[in-house]
Amino acid sequence: MRTAIIVGAIATVLAWNINTVRYEGKISQLRAEQAEALSLAHARARQQEREWATKIEEVKSEAREQVGRLERDIDDAERMHSELADAARRAAESAASSCGSEAAPAPSVVCADLLESVDRRAGQLAEEADRRRVAGAACEAAYDLLL
Repeated sequence: MRTAIIVGAIATVLAWNINTVRYEGKISQLRAEQAEALSLAHARARQQEREWATKIEEVKSEAREQVGRLERDIDDAERMHSELADAARRAAESAASSCGSEAAPAPSVVCADLLESVDRRAGQLAEEADRRRVAGAACEAAYDLLL
């Protein structure tokens, strides 16, 4: 009986050792597969980040181009305002010289002044609206890229 117990104990220890070696191999294989999958996931994430960064740079570049066009348009509008102010000044000088007095400005001068004021304010509002439109469109485009 004692021999049977010793043989049983030895068999149990041998089976335990065999299973331990077998499971250690499986665990090593699982760890290697996990490390490979993790490395692949990191590579995919880095690639996705690079693609997003490239697309966002394109959106920023387009927004900068739009802002550049907008600034050129603003410069043109300011030049036209200046020309309008010069025309109003010339009209006022002409009206004053023809009347000989500056007591009452001519209707053309009043209209020119009023038109200049309205045009300048409209230009300011349009400039602000255009800047906000460009910024909003760039923000939307960047957001859409990330979806």
